[in-house]
Amino acid sequence: MSSELRSITVTLPWPAPQVWPNYRQSHHWRKYYKHVASQRLTACALTLEQIDRDMIVPRDPKGGWSVHLDIYPPNLRRRDEDGMEGACKSAIDGIADALRVDDSRFIITRTIHPPRRPLGAVVVTVRAPEGLA
Repeated sequence: MSSELRSITVTLPWPAPQVWPNYRQSHHWRKYYKHVASQRLTACALTLEQIDRDMIVPRDPKGGWSVHLDIYPPNLRRRDEDGMEGACKSAIDGIADALRVDDSRFIITRTIHPPRRPLGAVVVTVRAPEGLA
C-alpha cells in the first residue's frame, strides 16, 4: 500500500565555510565546487533515507512546496541571515533532487535559533502543496 508524501523533516550538518555566498564571491569556482556538490549529495541521500520506498511524491505543477529552515548555528558568532539561507542553497537543491521536484516551486522560510553546540545543524521541513496533502 503506497501513501502520499505530506511532509518530511531532514536534519543536515552545518554548511561548510566554502558554500557561503561571501566565500564564493572571493574565490574561483573550483575552490568551492566540490563542497557544494558534497552538500547537495548529502542532502539528497538524507532525504531519500526519510522517504519510504512506496511513498508517492505528488506532482502538481500549480502547487507551491513549503520549505522551512530551522537554523542552529554552532556558536554565537554573528552571521548574516541571508547568508545562512544562501549557504543552504545546494542542500535545498539536493532535497529537490531526492523529491524530483523543481526547486523553483519551493516557498522558503527560516527561523534562526540559539546555537546547537558543538557542530550546529539545519533542520529542513518540507510540506507538499495544500491541495495535494
